[in-house]
Amino acid sequence: MGSRLARINTLLVQEKNHTPHVHGLLRGHQLLKQSREWIDPSVGKGPSAKWRGAQWRLVLAYSGLELMIKSILGSSKGGIQEKDLQKLLNQIKLPEIEPLKPPSVDRASLNRWMMNLEEDAVLDFLKMDHGDRKRFDNWLLKQISIKTWAEYILLAKALRNSTAHGALSPTKIGEWGLIRAFKVIPEALFKIDIAVFQTLGKERS
Repeated sequence: MGSRLARINTLLVQEKNHTPHVHGLLRGHQLLKQSREWIDPSVGKGPSAKWRGAQWRLVLAYSGLELMIKSILGSSKGGIQEKDLQKLLNQIKLPEIEPLKPPSVDRASLNRWMMNLEEDAVLDFLKMDHGDRKRFDNWLLKQISIKTWAEYILLAKALRNSTAHGALSPTKIGEWGLIRAFKVIPEALFKIDIAVFQTLGKERS
């Protein structure tokens, strides 16, 4: 398996010990598998239980994919950057992706909420870094559809971070019509997982 990782990241050819990369890849794959098998997720009780379940299913899926990508690329620090994604995506074969349209939301309400967060140093805008904030803003506020695999992953990262830090509540998921995105995005991440292992499993011609 270790030598096959070099099919995606040629820099790994120079490394003698591929064990950490393989272990990380397999751990990430297992997280994605757990997310995929979590059918009709629900966490807690009440009307927001299914929204919360969808949130944590996405968190599980993205965390798995992030671990896989960082293991393949040999990166252990920080989050995934777009340039890193392209290194991976250029080496695997993925199907055409269906654009993810943003939900129609009450713009005045959303703008007011975001302005309040900008003034709140604790939340620091949903705990998003600059890249997360830009992706979230482009998709939800500017109403720009997600059209590439890299954009899917980066939006998943933004939603994972805001969920994991407790800034994006299940109630907001329902109010803003985000539930479809929380269902569709993990399915896209599962396809990337499959494509990675198909690439690793190919016999050399």
